[in-house]
Amino acid sequence: MRHYILLVCLALCSVLASSAYAAAETHDGFSLRLNTGLGYTSSSMSLGGDTLGISGAGSMGGFGLGWAIIPNLLLHLEFASVRAINPTVSIKSGGTTVSADSTATLQVTNFGIGASYYIMPANIYVGGGIHASAMSLDQDGKHTDTNTGWGFTLNSGKEWWVSDNWGLGLAAQILFSSIPPNSNGVSQGASNMNTVAAGLMFSATYN
Repeated sequence: MRHYILLVCLALCSVLASSAYAAAETHDGFSLRLNTGLGYTSSSMSLGGDTLGISGAGSMGGFGLGWAIIPNLLLHLEFASVRAINPTVSIKSGGTTVSADSTATLQVTNFGIGASYYIMPANIYVGGGIHASAMSLDQDGKHTDTNTGWGFTLNSGKEWWVSDNWGLGLAAQILFSSIPPNSNGVSQGASNMNTVAAGLMFSATYN
């Protein structure tokens, strides 16, 4: 979280430094996008002949920091994260599935490069990114991290100009993650933990 706040502060400083050179209501030059909202996460992995599933609702958010290489086409570093709060945990063995609610928090975090294209003058964007991905689990005061895998995001949004350089709106996002199991304990011989998450978020873009 501290790294996230630091990056946002640096980005806001860059915004102030570049604002004098940016044209009004155009997507050129420096770009900063912030997203926050709600999402639903579904994760699963094979454990021998059984299947472990974790699913639930929670928060989704992230940010992108980059530059318009040509008008309306943005390249950026991006961070995307989704949390499932008190998710349902299930085990499927043969034809029987046993599930129960948990008190855990599952988080999937993606970080990588992405691109967005704005369809003007509608100010609708479509985009996506390729990322490194990791997962963490917090339960009963214990924090567990996974190995690093890979993932991607796909997103689309509609924004309305509220100033010369700021647009506010809504965005939908799909996040995918595939993470190899840890090499100890019960995870031995398990498949990758695959996660699919979808959400609706508030979108704020400076450009």
